[in-house]
Amino acid sequence: MPWLSLLASKTTELLERFHEWKSEPQHLGRYSIEKLATFDAYQNSVSRTRVALVVLLSPLPTVFILCALDAIPLKDPRLDVSEHWLTFVRSAISHTLLAYALLIAVKQAIGLDNNAYSHKTIAFTAICTGVAQEALWTTVAFTWRFPVPFREFIGVVPLMTFTVAFTYVFARDTFARRLQTLIKYTPIVSLQLVLFYFFLVLSLGFAYVPTLVQVAMMLLFPFFKVATKRFLWRYAQKLDDVSTDVTICLVELSGSLYQTVCMQFVNSSALTSVIMLTDFIQAALEVRAYLKDEYMTDGRSTLQTAIKIVECATNPVAEDENSGGRAPSRGLAARQSSYLNRRLASSNSLNKGLGAGEDSEQTSLQALWTASKRGASAGSIRKRANTVVFIDGMRIQRKDQARVLEQTLQLLFACEVLIFAEYMEVFMPVLYGSCIGSLWTLPTAKYNQILMRMTHAQMKTEVLTSFAYAAAEALSFLSMHLLIKRKYGISTLYLLAFVLETYWLTLQGKLIGCFITIMNSAMVHQGVDFSFRFDYNAMLSGST
Repeated sequence: MPWLSLLASKTTELLERFHEWKSEPQHLGRYSIEKLATFDAYQNSVSRTRVALVVLLSPLPTVFILCALDAIPLKDPRLDVSEHWLTFVRSAISHTLLAYALLIAVKQAIGLDNNAYSHKTIAFTAICTGVAQEALWTTVAFTWRFPVPFREFIGVVPLMTFTVAFTYVFARDTFARRLQTLIKYTPIVSLQLVLFYFFLVLSLGFAYVPTLVQVAMMLLFPFFKVATKRFLWRYAQKLDDVSTDVTICLVELSGSLYQTVCMQFVNSSALTSVIMLTDFIQAALEVRAYLKDEYMTDGRSTLQTAIKIVECATNPVAEDENSGGRAPSRGLAARQSSYLNRRLASSNSLNKGLGAGEDSEQTSLQALWTASKRGASAGSIRKRANTVVFIDGMRIQRKDQARVLEQTLQLLFACEVLIFAEYMEVFMPVLYGSCIGSLWTLPTAKYNQILMRMTHAQMKTEVLTSFAYAAAEALSFLSMHLLIKRKYGISTLYLLAFVLETYWLTLQGKLIGCFITIMNSAMVHQGVDFSFRFDYNAMLSGST
């Protein structure tokens, strides 16, 4: 029947589109050959002790900064505004740190080194931003009311405006030289900031909604997160190095924090099970999206095989004898020497695809890979001895080796994204629990809406709950590590440490920025009250 054949055709077409949509994240990013070589050098030279210290201690600066901020004494917010000069000083410092955190992340994302954009310039820009921001809101507080309602949220636009304005004043020539990159980056960072504040509002408002709504929020969360990251990843292809905003993604950080905060407001074991289930679903979706059986790799020798292919391409002695070519010798060591001390991406770095050769016929490896899936068995791809493939400007004589190398580069990026996501899901609860335990002991805790009603026993329960949640996530982290190690022979712990060290500016900037914003939003002095009553007598007496 005609309608049955039409239905079958449409169904097949929809299934093919779904498969392409599901498989797309595999090809949204990859390592460059330069980054592959540097990771191999890192893995061969760095001790396990250093790897352990990097993985375990990376979140500590955030805890220290938050404790230092909350050590500044504050007065009762019901007092006259003239009594709160320390509140304004604390707020100025916190927003200076926020601006600094944003700028160091931008610095690494658009590829500026210390000569072009020094930390001194960043610090001066951040200080001016923090002072200007606080001058604005101090004026509002004296002329209208204190605390200013929802100041921490409505103050985002002025903070960004001051940051851009002072960056233009102090570093306009530097950014003018990277204008095109900055234009590409601005929508990405803007989207991440919007999503961060969206997750923050959901986290703080989670306790105010009925249980049924809480369940719906947790069930929909993994699908929303995956769809959002997919959109972000596709746009991030315009960047030279997607690791700064795909791997170390603000959506990933704020999503992990959202789940951790929601765990603290759960009052039933059923809802706890829902949260754990959604986390499992999210992990399963990401693993299925990235670690496919279609990767053409060399099993547990995947990394070593890729390195040998690169060595053969850079060593004239190892050149294909049939080609008769003689390329200049370029050892891997030359590629590795200064890589960790400068920007990862170069003009032919991440996500630039396959370069073009002047004297040789070029084959698009991605097109070859797609065609081989569809019709290799039918002989649709003809082998041509003189055809070479270029990857990041490097000539690979054999197409099968080029395919292995290209897919290894994709695999390394996939492993990087997955293991960092698992790492955040372990360490966000640890970091949150550490902050709760540390900040509860400080005098300002009585003005923190998260801490003000906690007894000592409740505080211990919160901390233990966070650590227990982290322990459950650690099992998932360990499973991921063992899966990748057994299947591909890649040590994800070394890969994780490599990412944490290489992108420490981006990571610390986003972590510190996230937690400062959360703690500011929880302070009564910043005017956040989701009951919208702003009755500070009732709030501080614990009746609301």
